Formats: sequence, structure tokens, C-alpha cells
Amino acid sequence: MTRILGILGHPIAHSLSPAMQNAAIQYLNIDAEYIAFDVMPNSLGKAIYGAEALGFHGLNITIPHKIEAVQYCVPDDRVRVIGALNTLKFGDDTIYGYNTDVDGVINTLKEADVKTNGKCVLVVGAGGASRAVVYALITLGSKVFVANRTLERAKKLSDAFKCHGYGGLDDIPAIAE
Repeated sequence: MTRILGILGHPIAHSLSPAMQNAAIQYLNIDAEYIAFDVMPNSLGKAIYGAEALGFHGLNITIPHKIEAVQYCVPDDRVRVIGALNTLKFGDDTIYGYNTDVDGVINTLKEADVKTNGKCVLVVGAGGASRAVVYALITLGSKVFVANRTLERAKKLSDAFKCHGYGGLDDIPAIAE
């Protein structure tokens, strides 16, 4: 039986995920298909539950849904701290949430031999992907600064990590709009 996988985002037409994922699926000879779905923010819950009801194997989640999607799943420990996810897996009448963006950041820095331990690092943005970057950098021992167009959103990100006992975030500058 063909496994159905997909990505939810808005807008999504520009996404290269279907081409990349379907190429990997074909190369690995997996009986699956990966499809992009343009989902308006006010329909995210319906889309996730609908995909589960239709027997999808899993979903990737992208802009602007990475933060909101957390409420529709059982998040792993990493997602609980980050407050954002990019992967949902359906199984056993449960929707599981993961954030694999963290691994992408850590592996990319390691492969490029970039040492961030003890370094000050500026993260620009405070959305779902930025949350994963902040988590990865703190894990690697960096002191992180977050800049965002709005101070409120940058502060919200910082406070989320601090309430989980993560240090490494300092005063947060805001970039003016």
C-alpha cells in the first residue's frame, strides 16, 4: 500500500520539498508519495486531523504553521522546549511531533567545522525555524542574541527558553521595521 506523506504550509507552491522527497523515495524504492498542501492558517487543525483520518503516514510542517501545529500532537521533549515543530508522525491513534530542524543546524555547523561553543551568535528572526536554531546553538554552548522586527516576539522566544531552564540568551535587541 502506497504511503502518503506531505508538507503543509502557506504559501507552498514554491516548495522544493516534493521534488526532493519524491526523488529520495524513488531512489530508495519506497512505495510512497510526497505531496504539498496549501493550508490556510485557520484550517491547520482540520488539515492535520484530516490527513490522519485519511491514513497519511506523516507530514512536514512549514511556514506559517510550525508553532501552531504543536497543539495538535504529542510533542517530544525537544518540541516542548522549542515550542515549534516541523514533522508529524501518525501512529497508534496518536499524532507525534518532532523538530528535525535542530539536527539540520547542528550537523551543518559540524560538517562545516564551525565552532560555536563560547561564541556570541546573533539569530535574526523569532519564528519556528529560528526557535530550532536558538535551541541548537544553546545546545552547542553559544551565547545567543535574537533580533526581530518586533521586540515582543523576540522576548517571547527568549522567555520560552528561560522558563525551561536554558541559559545562553541575553538581552534581546529588536530590529526596527
